[in-house]
Amino acid sequence: MDAFNTAALCCEVIWKTVEAAAAFGRESQSLVARFKYDARILQHFHDYFAQQRATGLGLSPEDEQILEDSISYLGPLLKSAELCKTKLEAQSRWSREFNRLTWSLRRNEVQELEKELYEWARRLDLRLIALPERARAVMLVGESQETMTPNVATRTRIERFAAKAASAKKAVWGPLLVTPDHVQTMSRRQESRFSLGVLHGRNILLEFRSQMEHLEAISLEHQKAELGEFVAALNYLDSTTTGLLRCLGFYYNSIPSPHFGLIYQLPIDRDENFISFKALLDLRDPHGRRMKLKYSLNERLEFARKLATAIFFVHTLGWVHKAIRSQNIVLLGKYPPREQQDDGRGPMKYTLGSPALVGFEIARTSEGDTDPGRRRRMPLEIGVYVHPDLQQPSAHVRHSMCHDIYSLGVILLEVGIWSSLEKLPQLHPDMNPTEISQALRKVARETELMMGRRYRQTVEWCLNQEHVEDTGSVRLISEVLEKLEDLAESV
Repeated sequence: MDAFNTAALCCEVIWKTVEAAAAFGRESQSLVARFKYDARILQHFHDYFAQQRATGLGLSPEDEQILEDSISYLGPLLKSAELCKTKLEAQSRWSREFNRLTWSLRRNEVQELEKELYEWARRLDLRLIALPERARAVMLVGESQETMTPNVATRTRIERFAAKAASAKKAVWGPLLVTPDHVQTMSRRQESRFSLGVLHGRNILLEFRSQMEHLEAISLEHQKAELGEFVAALNYLDSTTTGLLRCLGFYYNSIPSPHFGLIYQLPIDRDENFISFKALLDLRDPHGRRMKLKYSLNERLEFARKLATAIFFVHTLGWVHKAIRSQNIVLLGKYPPREQQDDGRGPMKYTLGSPALVGFEIARTSEGDTDPGRRRRMPLEIGVYVHPDLQQPSAHVRHSMCHDIYSLGVILLEVGIWSSLEKLPQLHPDMNPTEISQALRKVARETELMMGRRYRQTVEWCLNQEHVEDTGSVRLISEVLEKLEDLAESV
């Protein structure tokens, strides 16, 4: 428990030092506010348990579990706090007035430090979301939503929304339901579930969620309400930090066949075109040869981290994606023209820095109804991403969050070898799901050549996920995210 008190003191030193940085001005205000918050919640956490122990009764089993869970989430970050504190103290020996005179010489150094500290604060924000609800209640008691960090405030808002009665929830998602004639669809391909479009003069991305024919009215209303609650949750999120596009609304249309349309906001600084990660892996040059890898290790690790972040948020919303595969990862935005690139890598049309997880056609709540019908054999290009337990025809296994993590591991494998898996000679359509999974574990060893040993271990950990009935697997995906963040920062 003393570690949390130490971390709180470290945060206090950090924000006071950054706040005193001469001429830092607007650049440091947001960072200072976040670290003030970090110091306050960590100190509150320490004080809470100190008071519990001061009673002489010791900690209850529930509080002991809270403490253990919290340390497991925040432990690595507490060490980072002490390192940041030491670095700042070493760089802040000069007086404030002398800093003003030497700012032009130290500006780049401090700005680099700001980037490092902001990343630490952002990671802490994510860790707070991953904490058990009781632990977060301990750390956030007495805090108003206005003083919370962005992601925690969003999670709190979503939890309050989820606790409301159905009528109150509809009051939130009801305005997000629009009529189909308000949406202008453009360039929809017959085989695609996505399209660009326009809503109220704004460029949007549409995703289509097919529905059964002749659905009873009561069942349709139930599905509309369930989807509406999910849309409302996505509407709360910030696409710049979550890896999920902000959902502006949805609609239902029975023409040409029954379907819902999810309306995503496109980032204003991105190109209007998009490509799936699967299509990027399969790109060919003018001579029909597969494009060589031109993305740096840092770019690929950042892509992996953002994808894991997106799945992390889906799970914290209480939903299971069920269709995590490369076809459902959309890349938005492009690199600048070749004449504006000076890295010698040649023209690259799309950047890995803006992936967005989509493909919610069959997503559901972790405890929602699921179809217990007979499993069917999936084609290799889809079945390779699905846990073998979910493809057994003899028994129905409910799709859980750990199965999503398995699918994430398959995509991380593709990133690690930079190739579509169904094109590998080790795999062929006649293999059964168990054989495919075993082959993937062997291929995973190859990721160490391009991505390093720790990345290979992360991929293998995901691919070794077994089915568990416990749907509270947010902790599992947060562990993957922690590993990928450490890798991305070490490059």
